[in-house]
Amino acid sequence: SPGAYLYDVVSEQSWSDTISLRLATEVAPSDKSPLRVRASVLYDTSPIDDQHFDLIAPDSDKLGIGVGLGYQLSLSQNTKLVIDVAYQHLFFAERNVVNSSKTILNKPAPSFHNGVTRAAFDVLHLSTTVRF
Repeated sequence: SPGAYLYDVVSEQSWSDTISLRLATEVAPSDKSPLRVRASVLYDTSPIDDQHFDLIAPDSDKLGIGVGLGYQLSLSQNTKLVIDVAYQHLFFAERNVVNSSKTILNKPAPSFHNGVTRAAFDVLHLSTTVRF
């Protein structure tokens, strides 16, 4: 339409530095075994404070645990087939956000950013690799 203008919408993030901890291990039943067993744990803190919390990225501190198996088959003297399967569960800390800083014409306004978020994720991974 003539006279219509599009304006950029800017959403300030102001994310902060965080701490991320990871620990993983892999073991084999023996030196010659084609089987590998893996386990992992992770901890991440959220970079988003309550003032900048947004439902587009509803992040919170998280704890993850994972387990996995790997198996290597010999297809020929120089060719190996590796099959890996892993599972990880991420526990997100419950987050109760009450953002009272929203105003319209200097009067408090309701915000859809208020409330409790709860989340959890299950990740299943399957991969095959051919090594020559």
